[in-house]
Parts: sequence; structure tokens; C-alpha cells
Amino acid sequence: MTNDHNKHSNRTNGFYKTPNKTVEYIVKKVKPFIKPNSKILDPAVGDGVFLKKMIELGVKKEQIYCHDINPDIIQELKNEFPNILLKDSLLEDYEKVDIIVGNPPYNSNECDYIKKNRKLLKEKFELIGAINLYPIFIYAGIEKLKEDGILCMIVLDSFLT
Repeated sequence: MTNDHNKHSNRTNGFYKTPNKTVEYIVKKVKPFIKPNSKILDPAVGDGVFLKKMIELGVKKEQIYCHDINPDIIQELKNEFPNILLKDSLLEDYEKVDIIVGNPPYNSNECDYIKKNRKLLKEKFELIGAINLYPIFIYAGIEKLKEDGILCMIVLDSFLT
């Protein structure tokens, strides 16, 4: 098992590598809405693929913010992204942003993160009663958007039902 696989293991933290075609599609959808003063956030940055694509398409690094709870990921990406923070986007507060993009973790109520934080998550997200991280990330993202903000995240088909 490679070191990279350990950092992004889908079993332990819900990380699933996002296909480049999907990343490009999402970034191109939000790019027309990015203004010079826009703040863009990936609340669970993982390998940083969305942010790297944004920079490739001309978005300034200073506009891009990223959070993750994995210190190895923060260490790996801190030179590329000056606004990367070791932060739990679900349980820690942060200022509202203009655009949120990403592929949220897909974990059920059996993952270590939910087991460890079950009480806090139930209190904070009581309204939606979610047992999987991706709808919690979407709900939290909507709450952290500025007025007229844009949220563009990958979701399972089951989210629509």
C-alpha cells in the first residue's frame, strides 16, 4: 500500500478520487460566476483536485480556501494553497464564502469520524437527521454561503430522493 493511499483511504475517511472529467465539468460550471473578490472553498479538500483545476483555469490562489481534518493533507498542499486550514468544516465555524465546490466524503454512521462526533453532529444537524457525511456537508455548505452564493458538489442519486 502506498503512502498516498493511506492518506486518502476511502475506507477510513470517505475519500473517493474524483474523475478529472467530473472535476473539469464542475469547475467550468462555476468559473463564470467567479469575480475578482470571490472567496471559493473546498470544505473537505482531499487531494486538492478541484482547486488545482481552478488555478489551471485562471483563478487566483488567494481566492481559494480549503479545509481538511487530515494534517498530512494540509502539509502536502500548504505550499500550493496559502489559505488551507486544518479545520473541521462541519463542527468549526468559518466565515461565509461565495462559492463552495467539492466532492464531500461519503461515509455512513459506521465511520470513525461519525462515531467520534455523533453527539455533536446530531445536535448541530438535527434538522436533517443525516447518517451520511455527504448530505451533512451539503447542508453545512448551504448555511455557509453568502447571499446568492453557489454550491456545486458531487452527490449520490439518492440525495434527490
